[in-house]
Amino acid sequence: MIAQKLGLSIGGEQPKRDLLEDEIERQRIARQRMERERKAVAAQQAGWERVAARATRLWGLAILPAPAFPYIELKRIKPHHLRQYNDKLVAPICRRGSVVNLQFIAADGMKRFLLGGRINGCYCPFGRIEPGKPLYIVEGIATAATLHEETGHPVAAALSSTNLLPAGQELQRRYPDAKLIIGGDDDRAKEAEGKPNAGKQAAIQAAKALGCGYVLPAWPEGAPLHLSDFNDLRLLKEV
Repeated sequence: MIAQKLGLSIGGEQPKRDLLEDEIERQRIARQRMERERKAVAAQQAGWERVAARATRLWGLAILPAPAFPYIELKRIKPHHLRQYNDKLVAPICRRGSVVNLQFIAADGMKRFLLGGRINGCYCPFGRIEPGKPLYIVEGIATAATLHEETGHPVAAALSSTNLLPAGQELQRRYPDAKLIIGGDDDRAKEAEGKPNAGKQAAIQAAKALGCGYVLPAWPEGAPLHLSDFNDLRLLKEV
């Protein structure tokens, strides 16, 4: 006010902010963000549906595996409901009772999924899931087959340690009366190197989040550190 009376400049006046215009702009940006997110979700869902359709078609073309398929012999498991497509063993990856993806297992054990297919929250089931009965959730196909054969209880292969919890949450919603048990891998070799035991940690965290129990392989004294899952344990005992 003094500067104005004396005719002095103090750097010019700053324009007043229009709060209404600011709010309109914020809402416009928020709508654009929500629209981008909606389109991304729709595109992902459409991609999952395309892959699911392909998985269903390929699963229908797959045949019973050869009696001496190398991976089955290597892991000493039964073929169960697994199939064979060309020279690969095929496991159905399911969600809400439908095949949504496939896991292909080569003779040397190399694994891959259909590109762009859904995996998070999905699983490969072994055995019939019944109310009030134990339902084990493990990582791999061979581990699931082994635990199913050893216990007679249904087992779901979550296909990775990071999917134990999402798969468990999906199974808990679908089968609320089943008694979930996480069957974790025990990555002792990594632990011996001072690295995180990812399999064990994931099993414990998933069990805590799901409010259920967990089990790990009970290794005999002197068991080689590179062994980590229930299939490894059974093979060790058969030696």
